Amino acid sequence: MSKILISGGTGYLGSNLVKFLISKTKWTDICVIKRSMSSTARLEGLENKINYFNVEEDLTKSFKSQEEFDIIIHLAANQGRN
Repeated sequence: MSKILISGGTGYLGSNLVKFLISKTKWTDICVIKRSMSSTARLEGLENKINYFNVEEDLTKSFKSQEEFDIIIHLAANQGRN
């Protein structure tokens, strides 16, 4: 089973990448890292095809997984917070 992990998958670029991967490729397991407060509206209707990992504010400190991924794509952004 091929697994891909995408951080920022609920944002504009990430959600379009997720939609592309679902419709045009053979990736069988797509996982999205998202902030717990982020909206999944851009991925509406695809919930049964995506696994979500919720994280708090700092992705690098709060994401931990024992799973292995074939590809990791990092698209998460800080959105100008100080």
